Amino acid sequence: MGNTWATVETSKSPSGVAQIKVGKSKVKVTFEDGSVDKVFHMDDLPEYPKKLKTGKYFVVLSGDKTEVTRVGPANTGAPITVRCVDFVRPEEGSDPEPKEYENRKRHYTYLAFVALLEIQDGFFRKCQIPQFLHYKFADDGTGYAAFAGDPTKGFRTAQLMEFMEFTGATEEPMEYSENLLPEILARIKNAKRDFQVIVKNGYVESMLQADNYEEVDEELEDELDDVDEEFPADETEQDEEEDDGEDFVDDEDL
Repeated sequence: MGNTWATVETSKSPSGVAQIKVGKSKVKVTFEDGSVDKVFHMDDLPEYPKKLKTGKYFVVLSGDKTEVTRVGPANTGAPITVRCVDFVRPEEGSDPEPKEYENRKRHYTYLAFVALLEIQDGFFRKCQIPQFLHYKFADDGTGYAAFAGDPTKGFRTAQLMEFMEFTGATEEPMEYSENLLPEILARIKNAKRDFQVIVKNGYVESMLQADNYEEVDEELEDELDDVDEEFPADETEQDEEEDDGEDFVDDEDL
């Protein structure tokens, strides 16, 4: 397929594990690698998590570093429940497509894409986690899509197969095309499958299938969404008990 995307380093979105220090109206974001150490107003933060507390997170900034576009867990330890809601796109409104990357150590290029996984419950509910996946698909010789590579020998192929199975994308054959991502995403959104992941340094380290997923009809799901809007999951008694004010500092100390 080749790489048809322009490279614009100035628009690259900085991301990484960061310490966030929360004040009353501002926060200070300090990346572990030292690349960012900046104060932001609360208005420059994403909508979720709603009750941000001082701690370590995985943070994504806008290309010009004027706002925080995404905050998620840096490390989960235990599995958390997620659902794939989108793929990263070359630009807003465009179809998702694989991007060509270069392995500088071994001097070869490969195609990959990034899935956005939305956390379904707990403190990070509705926050998104990026999952980097190699685009390893091929024509099976009959015009249908197949996985490229041996999953018993290649971790990236096995990881992609797990993702496709857990999200419900491979339950029916798919006609092969040069860019399968739009059709894959459509199937994932239609299946509405939850699965579990363990996060390390902001990215998915491993995946687990949710054994008890249930099909939910659209009418019932709409009702559940309405309930969630009235009683957000993160506004629980446990959250209130933990919110003792010690996580906040005066803005002047940031």
